[in-house]
Amino acid sequence: MIFNLKIKKMNEKPQYYQIHYLSQVYLDNAIFLSEKCKEIEELKKNNSGHCAYFYGSFFNCISCLESNINENYIRLTGDFRHPKFQNINIDNLNTIKSMWQMGIPRTAAYSTLDKYQLLLTLCNKKQIDKSRNPYQNTSKIISLRNFLIHYEPEMRIINEVGFVEKLKIEKIFENIKFPLSPFTNDETPLFLSKIISYSFLNWVINTIVEFLKEFEERLKS
Repeated sequence: MIFNLKIKKMNEKPQYYQIHYLSQVYLDNAIFLSEKCKEIEELKKNNSGHCAYFYGSFFNCISCLESNINENYIRLTGDFRHPKFQNINIDNLNTIKSMWQMGIPRTAAYSTLDKYQLLLTLCNKKQIDKSRNPYQNTSKIISLRNFLIHYEPEMRIINEVGFVEKLKIEKIFENIKFPLSPFTNDETPLFLSKIISYSFLNWVINTIVEFLKEFEERLKS
């Protein structure tokens, strides 16, 4: 999504700025790819495309979440005052701009969720409640992203009775209820195989959208 902005300073010729926002593109990609998963599931014929669509959709969701907060900081720290932030005090805007120029929270040292919370704080808005959803579920989704990006295989001990202990990532999602992949069953041991489904993607997309909606509402309040 490209925006052309015209800015005119006193006694100067107008300047034109072009900026490209990607968060909505990523979200649209995620929805499109999840629908492709759904189509394959409805045909009840598993293939490699199903897995590819799943991961493509999931990582586009994460990209949407991560790019959205950076786009908000850019809107706040640019040479123009975005209409979205007309209710933000000019002193707060100057503080945010100065911090952003110093790399706060621009660098990878700051987690995605911390960036959202920090921006709300700097704008004198209430932070999103960490003890409830959508924050809790969004945090779980990011944990899955980290698990997949920095993947380290875990050894699972199996005895005659069953699995001795759940994997770390399974413990994070054990209280989340969603339909299993139609290409697995309750006896399927691998957690990732169970969640590779349209139903899981739909839950991820709705969670991300709900989180972003709450963030926007707090920012506008």
